[in-house]
Amino acid sequence: MSELMSARMKAITLNRKVQVFFLDTHTYRICDDFNGDGVVGNPEGDAQTKDIQGNYYGITFTASGDPIFESRGTAVNDGGITVTNSSGSKNILINTGGGVRIQ
Repeated sequence: MSELMSARMKAITLNRKVQVFFLDTHTYRICDDFNGDGVVGNPEGDAQTKDIQGNYYGITFTASGDPIFESRGTAVNDGGITVTNSSGSKNILINTGGGVRIQ
C-alpha cells in the first residue's frame, strides 16, 4: 500500500504519469513518463524494480491491472491487488481519485 501511495506522490512531484507494472507474483516496477508522450513505457524514466521476497518471504500478489497515477494524483484505472500469505489474503484497492486502501 505504501509503495502505491509513494507512486502517486511521485506523479504529483514530477508532474507526469507514473505507472506500477506487476511483473510476476512478487516483483513490480515503478516507472514514469520521462519523455512526456503520455504513455509510460516499461521501463521508462526513473524505473525502480522491487522484489518483495527478500523482506516478505512467502507473500505473493496478483493485480487486476497496472495502475497509472496522473500528475494530479488521480488514477487512470481503478483496480486492486490481492496480497496473499499462508494466513490468508487482503485486497488493496485503488480508486479513480487516487485513493489507496486495504480491504
